[in-house]
Formats: sequence, C-alpha cells, structure tokens
Amino acid sequence: MSTTSSQPSATFTQMFFFSVKVTVGVGALALPQQVAAVGYVWSAVMLVLVGVAIWWGSAALLRAKRAVEESGTPVVTYQDVARGVLGVEGQRVVEVSIVAFQLGVCCVYFYFIADELADLFPASSGGLTRVEWILVLYPPVAVVSCLRYLRDMADVAKVAFFCYAVGVLGTLGYCVVRVERRGVVPRSEQTTAADIFSLFATLLYAFEGMPSCLRADRAAKACHFRV
Repeated sequence: MSTTSSQPSATFTQMFFFSVKVTVGVGALALPQQVAAVGYVWSAVMLVLVGVAIWWGSAALLRAKRAVEESGTPVVTYQDVARGVLGVEGQRVVEVSIVAFQLGVCCVYFYFIADELADLFPASSGGLTRVEWILVLYPPVAVVSCLRYLRDMADVAKVAFFCYAVGVLGTLGYCVVRVERRGVVPRSEQTTAADIFSLFATLLYAFEGMPSCLRADRAAKACHFRV
C-alpha cells in the first residue's frame, strides 16, 4: 500500500491482519458457552441487536467526523470529533472515557492471561503465581505499547492473529469432541436475565475493536492499496 503523505505506509496484507485483530477480540472464544447457555433464539436476537448498535454507532461517529471536517477543522482523534461537536467540555469527557476504558481493558487482559497461565502452570507444581505472571508479561506488553505507527504494529498483529486463530480452532475442536462424546451441551430449561446480560457483555467483548472505524477511515483516505 502506498501513500501520498509522509506518514509510513503498510501493505494490504499487514492492514488486513491488523484490522481483523483489532476488530475481533478474545471474547469470541467465550461465545460458544454463552450461546449454549441462552439458546439459539436469544443468541440470534442479541447478535442482531448488538450488530445494529455497533453499525449505527460507527456510522454516527463517521458522520460527525465528516461534519467537523467540513467546518474546516482537521480530525485526527476522537477528541477532535468531540471538541468539534460538543466543545471543550465534550472533549474532556471523551478523554476521560477513553483513558478509563483502556485502563479497564488492560487490567482485564492482564488478569485473564495471568489467571489462565497460573492454571496451566500452577505454583504448586513449580509454576508462577498470578501476580508473578503479570510481572513477567508487563515488559513485552510495554515494549509493544511504545510502537508508534500502524506499520510497526502490523508484524505484531500477524503473530497475535496466528495465536488467535489457533485459539479459535482449538476451541471449536474441543466443542466438536465434547458434542460427540456427551451429546447436546446441557443448559438450564429457563433462560435467566443474568444469562442474557452475560451474552450481551460477551458480544461486546468479542467485537470490542469496532469503534476503531475512525482510525480505519483515516488510513483508507490517506492510502491507496496495492495488491
């Protein structure tokens, strides 16, 4: 992919892997369990509702971005959109929301990964504790976080995409084996509100990267792809 500006470019393949990894989160691995818990009907309804909400929100964000740009104000970040639409106070609200969201996601990821590693390699068998795993994981994550351009993130995204694909295939394989051995996955006769809310949260977690449409729109305008 070549670009008309001085911003570093990335190839089509690099952007594809990065976009998939950013859009689809690890929460997708928990979807089979949630679908089994609530059934196909509620799962289909919630998937459509969440999909429509994400589509509408992304479209509204892009419309607001273009409206601000038409007024003569350049838009690079979410804060620029908020300032152009809601003023300085709106920008501050968006900044606080972004920081809180990113911190929350980072905390969940660290805890989730460390917890899984602690289960796979328990301290009683010579492994590390959850806290020790977090300390081990922090340096490489900090290094990746310092990468400035999407081109630099693309190679990392390839590795992450490969690991994600292995995880998805492993989960699907386990589900097939489980169904063959035990028949239908057992679930409660009556779906509760807690089950529906859990499915809703899992869907949001599974497609947490959809709001990155602002960044994708900016990259698409700045570059033209070369296959």
